[in-house]
Amino acid sequence: MVETDEAGAPRAIAWRGRFRRVIAIHDRWRIDDEWWREEIARLYYEVEIEGGRRMTVFRDLVAGGWFLQPYHPAAFSAGSAGDDGRYR
Repeated sequence: MVETDEAGAPRAIAWRGRFRRVIAIHDRWRIDDEWWREEIARLYYEVEIEGGRRMTVFRDLVAGGWFLQPYHPAAFSAGSAGDDGRYR
């Protein structure tokens, strides 16, 4: 479940049994696709909630409702960390 502000942007997200405040919206984009089969229209937000967790939520603009998926940053692969934790 997502609570929105006056403009329709997420301001709080139910996560693990309670609402967590959205502290930042890092990105927003819209996808409209497949109108010739089954229409897809979604408005996505990449948000950061209290505690620092990042996730992507989207509103289905055709069927209605909000959906949530965890954000998993890409693994750093430019090098490997040494014993001191620094990348070389």
